[in-house]
Amino acid sequence: MLGHKLLESLGAAGFDAAAVPEDQVDIRDYKAVEAAITDIRPSAVVNCAAITDVDGCETDKELAYAVNVTGAGNIARASLVVHAPVVYISSDYVFDGWKKQPYDEKDTANPQGVYANSKWAGEKAVAAERGDYFIIRTSWLYGPGGKNFVDTMLKLAQERETLTVVNDQVGSPTYTAHLAGAISRILKIYLMEGYGKPGIYHISNTGYCSWHEFAKKIVAVRPGKVREVKPVSTSEFYSNATRPISPRPQYSVLSNDKAKKWFGIALPHWEDALAEYLASK
Repeated sequence: MLGHKLLESLGAAGFDAAAVPEDQVDIRDYKAVEAAITDIRPSAVVNCAAITDVDGCETDKELAYAVNVTGAGNIARASLVVHAPVVYISSDYVFDGWKKQPYDEKDTANPQGVYANSKWAGEKAVAAERGDYFIIRTSWLYGPGGKNFVDTMLKLAQERETLTVVNDQVGSPTYTAHLAGAISRILKIYLMEGYGKPGIYHISNTGYCSWHEFAKKIVAVRPGKVREVKPVSTSEFYSNATRPISPRPQYSVLSNDKAKKWFGIALPHWEDALAEYLASK
């Protein structure tokens, strides 16, 4: 989802953006990554490759770490060869969700599941290469081009009168078009205008909600057959699960103050972002 929007956004920002599809380069293979990057010789590299099936990672830890950690490190190391800063997309899941107020970049990570731990380890793998990097932690992504919560709710709304959605996980839904614009702004300022500070940044749409509140907003615009959006706890929702379920942070709202300070980034409220996305469909 993010990669497609980044190509658009980077192009609009004045970059000659090129995609390297996964069927051409397996990021688990360092030599293949290095060959691709040295051939293109980019001014920056954005890593949009990841295993994002949170529960799937619980049953395939080897794959999760191979892509989210080894692959991330390979891209960072190869980027260093051509002196290009690397952007690594990380997650609000690196936090345990016990803080109950927005997490900033100085807060201590405490990932709880395999996916969360792989993203945290991926951050460390990128930083260990000692090149210039931007680690972008974001949350609850949705947008065109991939499976996401909004599209799932829209599909289910055409099929069911009742939707059952968890109400004890709180975060900030983030539209890929807005995140892509923020990343493009960072790279433009850093590469073309010569200021800004590499490091870890939290970037999400502002405001927050539960998944249940998010679903209600979606069906308020596109109700389909839905008559009720029923709230349920996470434990109840997964009570009949037949495979291991990853723990989710109950509260993973991110503070965007650092991104605003260094790059003037302030994304729209999540409700406005959702309205924009639904209007585009």
